[in-house]
Amino acid sequence: MGAFLSVMKPIRALIVDGHALFLKALRAHIEGLRDLEVAGAAKDGMSALALHRALRPELIVMNTSLPELSGLEACGRMKERDKNVKVILYSGIGIDPCGMHKRYGADASLAQEDLFDKLPSVVKSLDSGWRSRVLRFGRDEEATDEDELLDEELERIAAAGMDPDIAKNGEP
Repeated sequence: MGAFLSVMKPIRALIVDGHALFLKALRAHIEGLRDLEVAGAAKDGMSALALHRALRPELIVMNTSLPELSGLEACGRMKERDKNVKVILYSGIGIDPCGMHKRYGADASLAQEDLFDKLPSVVKSLDSGWRSRVLRFGRDEEATDEDELLDEELERIAAAGMDPDIAKNGEP
């Protein structure tokens, strides 16, 4: 029997914002947090959908106002596809007084001005066992069908004119 070790792994996040400078600042902020890591970054709702499918992040941190497809609409589609993904929406016009975020399936919403300060506590409040992982040490795991799907999705992203490395790293 192989050795097992319970390890707390960082939560993999996809970040989405239509403004390159804010996206870069959000990436830097998240990379400075102990329990989160940036799995990928997108500048519009359609790219966010493709990266969600390809990268399978556990958390989406997304602006509601995006080019091509709104953050609300992208959230709804992501939640239809993956009930377990946690989505935090934020908006530059403040918190959601009409409850639209919840109607589209968001797990939490923040005013953009509060995002950096409140993100860690909001993520912690949503954490329902994400970081409780059991990893097997001492043997390599074989590639799965999911790994092939990831490669296939990254090829589609590249074919659509977006560099897969940029999609993963969020750097223009």
